[in-house]
Amino acid sequence: MKKLFLLLVGAFVFSASASNLPMSRQATLVEVYSSSEISLNVMGEGRNERAALGDLRKAAVWFALYVGTDPLLNNPEAIARFQLHQESFFELSNVNKFITFEATRSISSTQVVLPDRRRGFRIVRNVRVNVAALRAELERMGIVSTREALEK
Repeated sequence: MKKLFLLLVGAFVFSASASNLPMSRQATLVEVYSSSEISLNVMGEGRNERAALGDLRKAAVWFALYVGTDPLLNNPEAIARFQLHQESFFELSNVNKFITFEATRSISSTQVVLPDRRRGFRIVRNVRVNVAALRAELERMGIVSTREALEK
């Protein structure tokens, strides 16, 4: 019984840490770069620099979806529909499709203790997100209504 319990706890911890969702979720809007892009200063956290950079890209997309001045998921129905797809949506290969620019130099880069009490990195960089492409993908997935449907 004790071995089964330890196995279940281990599986839970592994599955919780293996989430594709961003760890940091912290960003600041710098400017609306164009009608289709926003520029953000985004923080990412991870066990190494590569993981922290991936997390900051995810946090940038998360900001465009949930926060910002005009979040794409702006009602409870859209949020509920998106939550069914969020794990696969936040895979780095998918998130990278919406990042049109990432600064090569970091605003800051520090070693920190992560929420799981391990040492890691926290990096802040400027990132540009293509919100028009993000909206088109959400429309294609049936998560948000198309602009044509809203105009009727």
